[in-house]
Order: sequence, then C-alpha cells, then structure tokens
Amino acid sequence: MKIAIFTDTYDPDVNGVARTLRRWTCYLETKGVRTKVFAPEPAASLQQNAPTHSVERFVSLPFFLYPECRLALPNPAHIRREIAHFEPDLIHVATPFNLGLFGIHYARKYNIPLIASYHTNFDQYLSFYNLQWMEKLLWRYKEWFHRDCKAIFVPSETTRLDLIGRGWEPSKLKLWSRGVNHGTFHPMVNMREH
Repeated sequence: MKIAIFTDTYDPDVNGVARTLRRWTCYLETKGVRTKVFAPEPAASLQQNAPTHSVERFVSLPFFLYPECRLALPNPAHIRREIAHFEPDLIHVATPFNLGLFGIHYARKYNIPLIASYHTNFDQYLSFYNLQWMEKLLWRYKEWFHRDCKAIFVPSETTRLDLIGRGWEPSKLKLWSRGVNHGTFHPMVNMREH
C-alpha cells in the first residue's frame, strides 16, 4: 500500500500535528506501507533537522497570524508529476490549508480514496485574533473540505461528539487516539532526576 499525505506542517516543526504525522509515517514504514509526504519547507532554523526521505517540500512563507506555521506555495505541476510517479492507493489530508486543498484536488481528479485527520479546532482561535465573525464561514469551509472523505480521524471522543453535534456524518468519524510512550512517561519516574 502507498499513502500520499498532504499537510501544512511536518517534522521538524514542533507541534502536535507534525509530531503525530512523523510518528505515524515511521510506524507505517515498519509495516511496509510506503508514504510520500507533501509539506512546506520548514523555517530556516529547523532545516538542518528536516527529514528528507519520502518528503516533498515546497517553498513557504510564515503565516502572518501565526509565524511558527508556514504556508506552502505549492507547484501544481510538481505535485501532479509526483502523484503520477508515486501512484498512491490513498490520499490523507491532515490540514485544511494550501497543501490539504491540493490533496483533495488530486484525490478527486484521479479518483483516489481520500481520508482526513482532524487535529485543530480552529474556530476556538478566532476570538484571539478578533475574527469571531468568521466562525460560521469557517465551519462551512471545514464541512466542504471534509465532504468527500471516506473517513475522518479525530483525536478524542469529545471532538467526535462535537462534530456529530454539528451535523457531520457519525459513520465517517473514527477515533485516532495518540497514546503515551510508556517507556518515557510512567508513574515511577522521579521528577527530580530530570
């Protein structure tokens, strides 16, 4: 199996989405599943740590509201060539921005099954930026973005129930819990040692 992953954040970025996707791609590789990640170039300070295996990077700019996040400037011809060469069995969109939109476009264009992972409640950030007037529009966009997904993986039962309450199809919403690395984090760790 081959999975193309479209995301606007990926390792070495330091955030939950980037780390989740990196752990997941590493896990998939151990199971013989090939992945190809489409992601923005990381910030210059992180580039020396950026993985290069199976990652297609695109020129990016800092997002003006949240400079730690980068907005990719994708090259459609390059993406089309990579999709044609890689021939994915599945497209996974992890973020609803530039690269996620390209993932949806190519899933539709080439009739490739589409799944998504839902990571962030962006509507909860709107008031912080005095943009709460956009909430209804944002929810319409998120519903449109996820419309063609065969499955949408959510991080918690609370998120699943919230989306069901907003009218999302319950059968599409699948729990994707993250877990805890019990080799690193466990009750017997003496906090003074760290």
